[in-house]
Amino acid sequence: PHIHEASLIGVLSDELDEIKQEFMSMRYFLLDVDKKGVLTQGENIWVGNIRDLANEVEGAIDEFMYHKASLSDNSPSKESM
Repeated sequence: PHIHEASLIGVLSDELDEIKQEFMSMRYFLLDVDKKGVLTQGENIWVGNIRDLANEVEGAIDEFMYHKASLSDNSPSKESM
């Protein structure tokens, strides 16, 4: 199971870079909104949805990185070969 997980994580690592870029765009957008403010109720709802999505993306990235690190920690070291 660990070999399959490791290869899957390798593939997902490439996709993670794109997700991180999108996440940064969301964060900078939200920072701009916090500085400038929003005008309408619709914009407030939309910004709230972006904020929720950004938090979910951040959590998913953190969880992925945790699992990636734990896989690396459990892999056999070169010294034991």
